[in-house]
Amino acid sequence: MKARLRLLAETLFLTVLIWTYADQASHESCESVIAVRIITPPDVVARIDGARAGGADVLYIPVKLRGPKAAVRKLEVEKSTGITPAFTLNVPVTDDLELHRPHTRDLRDQAARLPAIRDHGLQLVELARPDVTFTLDRYVTMNLTVEADAGRFSEALNGKPVIVPKQVSARVLESELAKRANAEPRLVLTIENQLRSRSSEAEMSFTVALGTKWEGLDVTFQPDQVRVTVRLDTVDDQARLTLIPLRVLMPPGIIGTDYEIEWKTDADLLQDIDVRIPIGKPRALANTDVIALLQIEKSDLPAERLLPSTTAPAPSEAWSQREIRFVFPPEFEDVQVVGPPRLVQFRIKKKAVGGELTPP
Repeated sequence: MKARLRLLAETLFLTVLIWTYADQASHESCESVIAVRIITPPDVVARIDGARAGGADVLYIPVKLRGPKAAVRKLEVEKSTGITPAFTLNVPVTDDLELHRPHTRDLRDQAARLPAIRDHGLQLVELARPDVTFTLDRYVTMNLTVEADAGRFSEALNGKPVIVPKQVSARVLESELAKRANAEPRLVLTIENQLRSRSSEAEMSFTVALGTKWEGLDVTFQPDQVRVTVRLDTVDDQARLTLIPLRVLMPPGIIGTDYEIEWKTDADLLQDIDVRIPIGKPRALANTDVIALLQIEKSDLPAERLLPSTTAPAPSEAWSQREIRFVFPPEFEDVQVVGPPRLVQFRIKKKAVGGELTPP
């Protein structure tokens, strides 16, 4: 009898040993990650310690898994093709937890029973981090009065800008709002650029997006835009610019040093002009910003004729008359010169060889 029992025990031991060896031979280990999320009540958010940058509400924990070779191969194929395994562990919390202080939850039991791992035919062997620590915060809503800053256009306004709606709500984290406890409940919109692009209109209306910032805080506005209507008393200013040097541009292919220009009135060499400047320019317009340009045409040059003593052409006795063109810098391209066209009279003589003017 004892011999039979011993034989049975040895048989069972060998059977377990064979099955264990067979199981070990047909199974493999692999590595993956579990995405841990804190599931919060509405308007409550969780900040997880150690969460990956750019994903403050998710903590990725490395794990070691084990299972049949076929299951391990399938998981590796998924990872190689860019498919992220759906190993997500949701940790629900209630709204009675204290805000703005750390809370810790043990993850080992939940991770070991995670259905997604079992569905892959695998089991959890090792969890790199046994728990998760998080802090709760809450979104609150506050009302802000919307105002408009017209910048350089402020003095030209006829009354204050009309804003619709006048009040908006801002959704902001409670902890962030505490940093601006003394801030006035108002939102100031800069509308100078909108006015500058429409400064030729006496009355204008436009939509302004509220963005996502208030007092340096991240907020969500409702609504996210308002409509602004303004009236301008004037749409431009007048100014006088003096002592603008007159520049001469010769025709293509003509060398200016070969000619001498005689001006009927020397005062034309320095121009004074009155200009109309649309309001709201980013800076004042100076005379050094303006180019007074006289374009010489080939018809203004003296006609060439042969002389007994020289091959240079004789000077022209007739006076030419041309209009001066005023060139303004890019930000002042819409400036207008007030008054009639500026005309200048001149005549041109060609210099003889050696730099002397040809005789009449």
